Amino acid sequence: MLLLLEHIFLLLLRTGTPAADASICAAAAAAAAAAAAVAKAAAAAAEEAGELAAAAAEAAGEAEFAAATTPATTAIGVLLQQLQQQQQQLQQQQQVLATAAAAATAAATAVARAAVAAAATAAATAAATAAVAATAALAALAAAVAPAETAAAAVTATTAAAAEATTTAAAAAAALAAAATAAAAAAAIRE
Repeated sequence: MLLLLEHIFLLLLRTGTPAADASICAAAAAAAAAAAAVAKAAAAAAEEAGELAAAAAEAAGEAEFAAATTPATTAIGVLLQQLQQQQQQLQQQQQVLATAAAAATAAATAVARAAVAAAATAAATAAATAAVAATAALAALAAAVAPAETAAAAVTATTAAAAEATTTAAAAAAALAAAATAAAAAAAIRE
């Protein structure tokens, strides 16, 4: 840029015509516009360089933070893996416990059913024994009542016979009394 301005200045010194002056002015304006464009480009480049430097600093900070947090991240990953393993172990233990609980429930149900069946069998046996005993008692009672009924029938027959004999004796007594009365009357008539 400096060389271009120097060239323009030399042209101004060598020529003095209006056309040459106009050409030189046009060239100077073009040179000024080019210088402004170059300055603007330089400012943009400087701004971009600043942004790149800031981005580089940020990237360096992120890299430093990542380097600082890498052990913690690794430890967290290991801890998460251990927690996952423990969770899997707990799930397996829960499955084993659930299976054992189901087996225990089935066994308890079977035992309860067996106990109910045994109690029912014992009750049925006791009822059968009681029925046999009751049957035997009824048979013994019937055997004991049969002689009593026979004796009662005999007493009834004896009582009937005695009543009949009493009636017959009363009739005979009445006949004897009537005969005695008739004899007394006949004796009285004879006297």
